[in-house]
Amino acid sequence: LTLSFAAPTVQLLTWAISEATGPRGTPLLERFAEFLGNTLLLATIVAIVCGIGAILVANAARFSGRSGTRLAARIASVGYAVPGPVVAIGSVFVLVGLDDGLGLIGIGLPGAVATGSLIGLVYAQTVRYLAPALQTVEAGIEQVPHEMTGAARSLGLRPRSVVTSVHLPLARTSVLTGLVLVTVDVLKELPIVLLLRPIGFDTLSVWTFNLASESRFEQAALPAVAIIVVALIPVGLLARQLFRGAS
Repeated sequence: LTLSFAAPTVQLLTWAISEATGPRGTPLLERFAEFLGNTLLLATIVAIVCGIGAILVANAARFSGRSGTRLAARIASVGYAVPGPVVAIGSVFVLVGLDDGLGLIGIGLPGAVATGSLIGLVYAQTVRYLAPALQTVEAGIEQVPHEMTGAARSLGLRPRSVVTSVHLPLARTSVLTGLVLVTVDVLKELPIVLLLRPIGFDTLSVWTFNLASESRFEQAALPAVAIIVVALIPVGLLARQLFRGAS
């Protein structure tokens, strides 16, 4: 842990402080709040969408029990094994087709859904990172006895009521874990953001990449440290929640 995390982080922090307070300064430092806001906005939206999608898919497999439903759940998580650029290009084909479909029905929104839009960026990120949320939610729901689900159904509760009244309360830690995993992944995601981001919508990872690609590693330290700090916040909250649950 010291060699792989602590030592590099200390070095990055030293560079960040030196550059931020030095004569050269960090480029685009005045836009730090904007980059941070874009990063948090994207991570929050994708985490919520992935969380909702994971809950729907996992519960559909639980209630159905059919092999086709379980196979669909597995296919939904394939995006995590596919490189980011491949997901981005594939998403462009889907979104362009959606744009064309909207045009055919008279909704003239050129580019509103396809590349260069926040909707397209969120869609591609959801395809990429649904798997971590789905796996953790499934693991949490599997801890709920089937007899408890059956008892709730026998009392006349609809599947939606069973999910909100039984499954989610008992699997809330797993749901929270999935949200944290997705959030951390989105915070550091680069290829999809570079290819699909709206004009002017830069994140901390893009800022870091632009500086590092020019071999300005010391100046890239500040946004890199910011990513680490922001990612540690949800991880710390999750660890605190797990510690409370264990005690």
